[in-house]
Order: sequence, then structure tokens, then C-alpha cells
Amino acid sequence: MTKQITAYDTSIQSETALFPLGAHGFDTTGREWVYCRANGATSAGGTAIISTDATYDATPCDTSTAGTAGTHWKLLGVPNIDMTNNYYGWFFVGGGEFEILLEAYHDAGDVIYTTSVAPLLGNDDTSFQVEGVKSIDATTTSARATCVVADRMTVGVVEAHD
Repeated sequence: MTKQITAYDTSIQSETALFPLGAHGFDTTGREWVYCRANGATSAGGTAIISTDATYDATPCDTSTAGTAGTHWKLLGVPNIDMTNNYYGWFFVGGGEFEILLEAYHDAGDVIYTTSVAPLLGNDDTSFQVEGVKSIDATTTSARATCVVADRMTVGVVEAHD
């Protein structure tokens, strides 16, 4: 069996699909990416719920789109650039450090949760926990901050409790 190397650029978007939807790629640091269609404009570093059916739509994530905790998990992705609605591009899904858009006053080492404002994540432990993600950097304003993602980012499995 031979390995195929395909070049792809995570810093561009396209009006037409350049790769099959749902294609997986790994960058030189081992981070995993999935090729999707933006189902709503998403800011660089903002989270989106990626449908895992044939459409691979990436919908900006907030607490209401996360669904009901414990019913089923949802894959989260983060674009490296601002994504235009209905455009195609690569979304980071896990396996290393990445800059994710966090709300203001987020401390380094905090567990990360959904917020009511898509596509921001935050530290409100009354919403849904984003599994497998912790912040490395602190924020004083809403900004991209370095986070570590253990494997894949998911939401919908764990509901936070006081």
C-alpha cells in the first residue's frame, strides 16, 4: 500500500468545492482537518458544528445549536480564516494546538464551554462542555487564544452542572 500526499491550503476558501466534502487531511504537525461547506459565515477561529452526513455543512456553534446533552455527539471544527456563507474550506477538528475564538476573561487552563453567541466559546459552566479542549492562553477581550485539543473536538455528550 502506498501513501498519497495531497497538497491543500487551510488559508483559502472557494466558491466551488476543490476537494470532496468530508475529505480529511493532516498538516505537518499532525493536526486533522476536514473539508466542509460553511452553513453561515464563521469568523477565523470560531467554532462550527460539522454535519457528518453527505453535506458536511459547518454551522456556527452556540449553545442552542449544540442540541440536547447526552443525546448524541456533534463534531466541531474551526476555520483558519473568515468563512463566507456557502463557501468551501478546511476546518481544524483536532490533534494539537490551535487558536480558537474565546470570549473575554477566559483564564489559561480553563475548561471550555459553548456560549449563546456563535461562534464564541467561553467558560460558562452552565452550558455544554466542549470535550477534549483546554485553553493555554488567557483572554481579556474576545480574541483567538491558543488551545490544546487532545483528539477531536466534540459537543453534546457532556452537559455542565453547578
